[in-house]
Amino acid sequence: MSFVVDYPEAFGEKKDFYMSGYLGPNLDNFVKGVINKNTSAVWIIDGRSGLGKTTLSFQIGCYTTLKVREMLKKKKVPEHELPTFTLDNVCWTPEKFIERLKNAKMGEVIILDESMILSNRSVMSEMNKATIIMMSMIRSKQLFIIFNANSLFDLDKNLPLHRADMLLHVYAIDDKFASRGRYYCVPSARGRLKYLYISGKKFYDYSKAMPAFRDRFTAWFPFDEKEYEKRKQEGIEKYFQKGLGLRVKNQIRQRDLAMVLAFKSGNSVKKISEEIDLGYTQAKIIIQRYKEQKLDEKITEHPKFS
Repeated sequence: MSFVVDYPEAFGEKKDFYMSGYLGPNLDNFVKGVINKNTSAVWIIDGRSGLGKTTLSFQIGCYTTLKVREMLKKKKVPEHELPTFTLDNVCWTPEKFIERLKNAKMGEVIILDESMILSNRSVMSEMNKATIIMMSMIRSKQLFIIFNANSLFDLDKNLPLHRADMLLHVYAIDDKFASRGRYYCVPSARGRLKYLYISGKKFYDYSKAMPAFRDRFTAWFPFDEKEYEKRKQEGIEKYFQKGLGLRVKNQIRQRDLAMVLAFKSGNSVKKISEEIDLGYTQAKIIIQRYKEQKLDEKITEHPKFS
């Protein structure tokens, strides 16, 4: 079961592309839920490098954006407020991802590509915390967030256990080299995603998965591949050019800024500390320090993390 999607001219050259008859209706349900119920959706796409995670996520981004635009037009939302999907919606570092979340329009799809950066606990523990805080804050922003990662089991546990709504695992049949275009879906419903993470994490055992369906996707890539690779390499190289000490310092500051933003948005110190497994006293001291120094005012004046 499948159907062809008419890709709108608003995004560039008009094209038709295939969308699964299994995945498409599920994405439709997510779009209705996000737009009508004032929430956000979080999806994880994982699998070995080269199996098409980015390709699948971009196809999902195109399809979801198309459906959101159709729905918002019926609600008489002005054209300039409608979401679009371009390479500007794709992030390769957590810093850019957090900045993009803060400035996103309603209904936008935001992708953190190559999310293995988030799993390096020795370097990224504080950025993990900042990202988790931001994820808790964007629920009411009506966004669609996609994490592309080599493995579900490498990600911070808060994502698969408490934030993600669906996992799409890309794989190769019989582990054949360069075999692409296959995936299966593990929803969070009925605890399926939580069960896979808890029971499979020790040995990275995907046989514990209980897929809702298995399906295929095409090789269609909606953007210029050279431009995509250029932006990807520039983003990652820029990130790793920073010295380790400076990166850690910036990450701690961004964690603190995210905590203040969460506090200003009405979250209690207790809730914030529980979200990121940080001691209540330490969280209280951090927020109090920012209040005393009035740095929270600077956050409003300079919303970008840089």
